[in-house]
Amino acid sequence: MSHSLRSNLTAGMIVQASNLVLPLLTIPLLARSFATDGFGRYVIAVAATTYVCLVVEWGLTISAARTVAHHRDVPDKLAETFWVNIATRFMLLGPAAAILVFVDFFFVRDFNFSAVAILALLGTAINTDWLLLGLERGRDIATRVLLGRLVTTLLVFGLVRGRSDIILAFSLWVTGGFISSLLIFISSKRRVPPLNSAITMASVFKNIADQRHSFTIRAAALLYAISAPIIAGAVTGPGAAGLYGGADRIARAALGFFGQISNAVTPRTNYLFRASPSEMIRFMRISATVQIVVASVCCIFIFVAAPLLVRYILGVPFVDSVELLKVLSGLVPLVVINNILGVQFLVPLGSEKQVARSTLFTLLAFLIGSFLLGLQFGAFGVAIATILAEMFCLSLLMSTLLRLHPEVLGTGKGWQA
Repeated sequence: MSHSLRSNLTAGMIVQASNLVLPLLTIPLLARSFATDGFGRYVIAVAATTYVCLVVEWGLTISAARTVAHHRDVPDKLAETFWVNIATRFMLLGPAAAILVFVDFFFVRDFNFSAVAILALLGTAINTDWLLLGLERGRDIATRVLLGRLVTTLLVFGLVRGRSDIILAFSLWVTGGFISSLLIFISSKRRVPPLNSAITMASVFKNIADQRHSFTIRAAALLYAISAPIIAGAVTGPGAAGLYGGADRIARAALGFFGQISNAVTPRTNYLFRASPSEMIRFMRISATVQIVVASVCCIFIFVAAPLLVRYILGVPFVDSVELLKVLSGLVPLVVINNILGVQFLVPLGSEKQVARSTLFTLLAFLIGSFLLGLQFGAFGVAIATILAEMFCLSLLMSTLLRLHPEVLGTGKGWQA
């Protein structure tokens, strides 16, 4: 294992440890302070903001990190990539703000939410973690993300007292993210050489068009991930959104570990794609095997320990989240495998369009299934629909990989690992 990859993995694990430890401190406080209905409102506000921020992000985290990995030793190309992507995100701030107001008016119905969420959009615009990922500088991201999260955690404990503090808690979440983004931008800018030519509007619009498939992948996947508690709340009330949101946060906290592994592995895969295709195949197989084994163990642990996890993290009022968490434990291996097939295998191999199509089909299947099963079985039905959607996605991505790149699995002619 190379030094940069080992460093990225270590930094990613530190970040994800904060994803687990800090929520273990704040989620119980928020859940008990807001009760199930109030916590449901908080979850919906965070989910809606996260999704609207994706309009500003535009899938550039995937594509720009890949470009940086390919051209890390070409100063002019590195500088151009950095500033074109910054300009693109600021160009998208206007449409994102308009969507934010629309979401607020029809779903959240609290314009304090919009006022605070604008800061989240700005934080997304200046977040250049994609540059540091492409340069395999994960430790730079880790230190700055940790600082922002620690500030948020301390303020939550110092200021949040009851149901009237929902907007305050949301504001603190947004502020912590903005601090992290600002620090990451400052660190990234120091690593970018001077720009020798001006950025034109034509290059910005071309960037938006070129990254449409990356945006589709991110938008569909994120909408699918964050809409489940919203749908649960829509079909059975805010209390169900809180119950589902609590279980979902525990499951996705575990998934965050594998997201950090993906962030470390993908730039290395992109680099080897040009340097040594056969070495890339070997590296992909080894990393995939390790991730799947660990994800399976994690799934079993969450399923068995669900009663204890819910009791000590969420509290007694969330006892109905236990069965939801047992179902959602299946997300861990399924999401990990789908991320391996899509982001770590097919995207670096040039099949981004096919991944985008599979992700859209999965989103459509989930939306239909979650509404139908949610109306019949409530939040439990939404959880079942989530698992079925991931299984459907797995079948689509696996068939695409076998059809276009069988050499990755050793089932066809191609590169030899």
